[in-house]
Amino acid sequence: LTGSSQPEYCVEPKFDGSSIALVYENDLLVRAATRGDGTEGDNITNNAKALASIPLRAPFSKYGILKIEIRGEVIIQRHIFEKMNEERKAKGEKVFQNARNTASGSLRTKDPNESRARNLEAILYHISLAEDADGNNLLSGKLESHYHCIEILYACGFKTPVHEMKVCCSIEAVHEFIQLWDTKRHTFNIDTDGMVVKVNSLKQ
Repeated sequence: LTGSSQPEYCVEPKFDGSSIALVYENDLLVRAATRGDGTEGDNITNNAKALASIPLRAPFSKYGILKIEIRGEVIIQRHIFEKMNEERKAKGEKVFQNARNTASGSLRTKDPNESRARNLEAILYHISLAEDADGNNLLSGKLESHYHCIEILYACGFKTPVHEMKVCCSIEAVHEFIQLWDTKRHTFNIDTDGMVVKVNSLKQ
């Protein structure tokens, strides 16, 4: 492809956590769910509301968005996970095997206070549905790019990969950024299990 049809790419780390979907209507969080089997997940709304990184209210109406579904990962930072296991070991309790499974189990607990106590964090990286007051799909019009979507989520108070991602104008630049992260991931405070490459233009 050449000229204006040449795609841009968004490249970002693939966070190794537990997948969630959040639904906001009229700027309010109304539902949260796990990915489950890909078709049906668990309702974790109360636990999601207990996490400091998930706003109960977000100003999506500022962007003409009445209803939105956003997706992301719930993670436990490495240093927090290590401290949790040190404390459990000192108490003679069984240590957790890995941060991802611990985050997943913590999301499903029946006590929202336990989810809060384990210092879970949500990182949101995708808008899967966005509608205005008339039910128009904003992903096929007003929201032009994946990076624009990430900027909106960040501006609305969510943790996003805005500082870890890069917009690349060529596949060569994509490879260079992946190589950079192949080294950086070892000292990054969140577990990752690869890189995600997305065409930036939602229309493309």
